[in-house]
Amino acid sequence: MGKKKVILDVDTGTDDAVAILCAAASEAFDLIGVTVTCGNLPLANTVENTLRVLALSGGDIPVYAGCSLPMVRTLMPGRAHDVRLQTVSTIVDGEQISIHEPSFPLPPSPYAVRKAHACSFLVDTLRNAGEKITIIGVAPLTNIAVALRMDPSIASNIEEIVIMGGSVSSGNRTPTAEANFYDDPEAAQIVLKSGCPVRIFTLEATERVPCDHEDADGFRSLGTPAGTFVGNLIDRFIHRCTQLNICDNGQVTIHDAITVCGVIDPTIVTSLEAAACDVNLGGWADGALIADRRSFASRDSSVRIVYDIDKERCVNIMKACLSEL
Repeated sequence: MGKKKVILDVDTGTDDAVAILCAAASEAFDLIGVTVTCGNLPLANTVENTLRVLALSGGDIPVYAGCSLPMVRTLMPGRAHDVRLQTVSTIVDGEQISIHEPSFPLPPSPYAVRKAHACSFLVDTLRNAGEKITIIGVAPLTNIAVALRMDPSIASNIEEIVIMGGSVSSGNRTPTAEANFYDDPEAAQIVLKSGCPVRIFTLEATERVPCDHEDADGFRSLGTPAGTFVGNLIDRFIHRCTQLNICDNGQVTIHDAITVCGVIDPTIVTSLEAAACDVNLGGWADGALIADRRSFASRDSSVRIVYDIDKERCVNIMKACLSEL
């Protein structure tokens, strides 16, 4: 069986970095491109972080800069008024502390971003694909949604869109919404309604694989540059999230890497259900994933939701990938 052709869409902060390394190292993937959007950080930062992480992986994988804003969210400045937003940045002893590092402590990349826009790359690549391509979206889904709007016919050449996003119980960016869906709800709705097979790794699923300082030590013990980088990355992530009061018992979740591992080996998923889904647009529940799980609701949806993951097997996949870099 040949390698799975994959495009990875990122907004490179902490967990995206680990996802990129796993995707670049996996023997299961032919990673044909990485598209970048805003989200965790502004586009200039997410692009630079992406280039630096890929340089660490040792591969000249094409990187395409995409959308610097969500599709429509910022057109209505009052849209977030009175929404209880997660604290993502604060000042501690005169130091700016944010969830994601604006710049990774890695050397500048010898590679440059490609000239084509990420959305154009997606459209052109999918139009001309000789075989179906899997898209893994671990960022706000702006790039993917815009590409689907530019040419809806590209959906026929998509094997699956695998998403890190959404939550059917409680959110993180708001009480009801996960960050990627909250940052561009319209894009998420477009992707869910595209007709493509969609698999969603929800907060419920990824939070089943928390990481602590002991896990960071485990990555460093691999003895590879990538393992050391990820171990240190997790330690710093725990520190920042503790300062922001969003760390649960000294544990953090590297959501995006878990999602990539679920494509490398789908058997790590221990609970998966099809459901008719929508994304709420506006109001207190802006960006919330709505999954109709009622007994009489349709189960022939193209959207499947992941609820649970085997932590040990998932971490072993990460270690196997990082041991190669």
